[in-house]
Amino acid sequence: MTDFATEPDFDPYAGDARSGVLPSLLPVQEQTLELVAHLAAYSDMLVVVSGPDGSGKTLLAQTLTERRHAADDALLLTANNMLGMPALLQRIAAHWQIQLPQELPAARELISREAQQRAEQGGHLLLVIDQAEQLDSETLNDIAHFALLVPQALSIVLFGQTGFEQAL
Repeated sequence: MTDFATEPDFDPYAGDARSGVLPSLLPVQEQTLELVAHLAAYSDMLVVVSGPDGSGKTLLAQTLTERRHAADDALLLTANNMLGMPALLQRIAAHWQIQLPQELPAARELISREAQQRAEQGGHLLLVIDQAEQLDSETLNDIAHFALLVPQALSIVLFGQTGFEQAL
């Protein structure tokens, strides 16, 4: 888990969002991003990044996904209180352009198998969830458990406000 803050006058939205260009990261953010990217790539664990409002978490989440080698290697989701495990699996399935069964256990199994097959072909999905503090504790625990099923094929990074990780 990484907890960080940025310079007090840093504006993470200073870049031109309409052009798709993200603002530059501060040196401490670059270091944090390198650490998070390394943990996501080489750890079998769920990666959690927390910090106060305005500390640059969303910018880090966006930059982390933008810097992936291939577009299908990363999926950035913004959490809300309606994002549960079924919706999360559906978003992954849509990203991979596969159909999911309606039943949650079967959907979870299909995503796990698909991730494993993609890993055998050299694929690896980085799933980044921003504003994870909006997820309920059951969903956070489901995500943590799911992250352990196919760690060589799927990495999950949660970004949220300080303290949300206590629900894990």
